[in-house]
Amino acid sequence: MGGLERVYEIGRVFRNEGIDTRHNPEFTMLEAYRAFADYRHMMELVETVMTTLQTDLVPSGIVRFRDLDVDLRPPIAARAISSSSSSTSVATSSTTRFCRRRAKELRVPAEGKPPEKLANDLFEECVEGTLLQPTFIVDYPVPICPLAKKKPGDAKVAERFEFFVAGMELANAFTELNDPIDQEERFRAQVNTKDEESPPRSTSTMSRRSNTECPRRRPGLESIDSVMLLTGKNLDSRGGPVPASSRGSRRGEAQG
Repeated sequence: MGGLERVYEIGRVFRNEGIDTRHNPEFTMLEAYRAFADYRHMMELVETVMTTLQTDLVPSGIVRFRDLDVDLRPPIAARAISSSSSSTSVATSSTTRFCRRRAKELRVPAEGKPPEKLANDLFEECVEGTLLQPTFIVDYPVPICPLAKKKPGDAKVAERFEFFVAGMELANAFTELNDPIDQEERFRAQVNTKDEESPPRSTSTMSRRSNTECPRRRPGLESIDSVMLLTGKNLDSRGGPVPASSRGSRRGEAQG
């Protein structure tokens, strides 16, 4: 990017999505790009950032946050999403039936959703809130990660992770797909699923991606939630109470 192999910015972000005590449509995010790197390098970056902040702000490594003792000392555990919930990297008929039955029990909308998307919705509903200690969730299914590279040796798994603490997602990163043919096929597959959260197909985007692109990775680390965690405080920049029932999905596009 501009001849630089590593760039970053800290800026305000707005997404036209839901709001509740854990999700704010307007927030501050640290975003970085690194050429010739993959999601594993970005996991190391996130761990380094959190460890450095913990050393400076919480020397003991234990912070009291929402009546929970959070241990911020490295190393940070990593778990595959398939081992963290009922979802799997491969949507078999049995797991699809289970997910639809579970979605009905929990009143999670399932109509017209691809199996992998529904499994991810159930993960957000049932598992995210249980990830209390720092945890990397990795190996998301490819259909919900259209911008991420496939994992070598397993074409059904994407090189992507999310970082959770105290039931909150603090970071999201993936190895960026730079194969225009693969990208076009995934966009077409998304459109065919009729998923309402699929982005419109852009010929200009595909034209730009048809040019040579180097391998790169972009992590996003949410600053406000990180400050809340490291200070043990609840920060409300919205100026008033937020109804718990008004939550929308802020991760509609899995890597947005």
